[in-house]
Amino acid sequence: IDLYYDRATEKAFVQAYAGHSTPLPSLKGLLVINVCGEDPTLAAFLRHSVSHARLECFMFYGEDIHGQLEIYLEGLEAVVPSVSKTVTLFKWDITSTGMMNR
Repeated sequence: IDLYYDRATEKAFVQAYAGHSTPLPSLKGLLVINVCGEDPTLAAFLRHSVSHARLECFMFYGEDIHGQLEIYLEGLEAVVPSVSKTVTLFKWDITSTGMMNR
């Protein structure tokens, strides 16, 4: 699934899943593209819906260079163990070794 997070319909999809903590089914891949700023709904979607998906590939693309990951860290920590092949974080600012090791 490719989620262009700057589109209203795709934000509505995320809000529906996050609002009910509905888990996604197993997927080959999930790309979350054009994430701008901090979005608590997207963070909840990662924690409660994506973490159950058993993905082969997960890609999380920020819209701005040096985006701040802090609000998404807990969700990313929940998602990463369910990914079997590749995790890509693009345009995010990893500010410390501690953040990367989480």
